[in-house]
Amino acid sequence: MNPPRAITAQQRRLWWLASLALVGCAPLRPSPPPPSPGHLSASPLIADPIPAIVPPVSFVPPPHATARGDRYTVVVNEVSVRELLFALARDAALNLDVPGDLEGQVTLNAIDQTVPQILERIARQVNLRY
Repeated sequence: MNPPRAITAQQRRLWWLASLALVGCAPLRPSPPPPSPGHLSASPLIADPIPAIVPPVSFVPPPHATARGDRYTVVVNEVSVRELLFALARDAALNLDVPGDLEGQVTLNAIDQTVPQILERIARQVNLRY
C-alpha cells in the first residue's frame, strides 16, 4: 500500500477554484413556472363597477308595550288539586275541564302571577298537563 500523499497548496487552490466555478455556474433557484391562463393577473376580469353600499335595515320591529295580563295570588296548603283548579277557573272566568282521575295535594304560595304561571307551578307538583 502506498502512504497517503500530502496535498500541496497549489492543489488546494485549484480544488477551491474548480468548486467555486461549478457552484457559480449552477442556478441559485429554479425559475418559477409560467402562470396558468386562469391565474389572477393585474388586468381586471370583470369590467362592472363596484356596487354602492347598501344602507342598514332594521330586521326586528321596535318593541311595543303589551297589556299586563290579569294576575292572581294563590296561597294554599295541602289542598286537593281538583278543588284548586276549580276555584282558579271560577275566579279567573276560565273554561276548564277537570278529569275525574286527577289526584294529588298541592301546596302553593303564588303572589301576583298569571294563570299560566300558576298552572305551571301546579303541574310540577302533580301529574297535570294543561
